[in-house]
Amino acid sequence: MTVADWLNLWLASTKVEVSPKTHERYAEIVRCYLVPGIGGLPLQRLAPSDIQRAYNSFSRKPSPRTRRHIHRILKSALSRAVEQQASPEIRLMP
Repeated sequence: MTVADWLNLWLASTKVEVSPKTHERYAEIVRCYLVPGIGGLPLQRLAPSDIQRAYNSFSRKPSPRTRRHIHRILKSALSRAVEQQASPEIRLMP
């Protein structure tokens, strides 16, 4: 399973947990930042260095607020992966 596969599953599961506007923002961040940056990587092999490299190479330079959103969304999605044991080897960033 790739990171993009997991992010899409995570988005589908959060649709009933958050408001439509929040879900729309999550989907935008996943589509515009996370999938292009790390989406093709295998979820089980995702490393902090991969995430940092993606953060450093965003083609659209996000504001500090958007960067915080990106990080929170990724952390939430990866936490859910760990909870559901989709990838027991994931190491979460602080």
